[in-house]
Amino acid sequence: MQITDETIEYVGILAKLELSPEEKERAKQDMSEMLDYVGKLNELDVSGVEPMSHTFPVSNVMREDVVTKRKHLSYRIPFRLFRKCHPEEQSDEGS
Repeated sequence: MQITDETIEYVGILAKLELSPEEKERAKQDMSEMLDYVGKLNELDVSGVEPMSHTFPVSNVMREDVVTKRKHLSYRIPFRLFRKCHPEEQSDEGS
């Protein structure tokens, strides 16, 4: 597929690239080769091939949530520890 100078200019603007004339010529050649390859891939018969999102089988590795009864810390414990460590910051309000 033949790529025009305008296409390379436009791609350069979108990618915010400043290309020298030599780089533009090389980019035209590279893009043309890539599109030719994609054209060859489009010629393949893939009617019997199922689409996939990964090349390897992927399964969910998350464990099930299990609810258990556990003793938990009272919400008051952190406040007690804070008051113990920082007595100077205590107020007379609601102990």
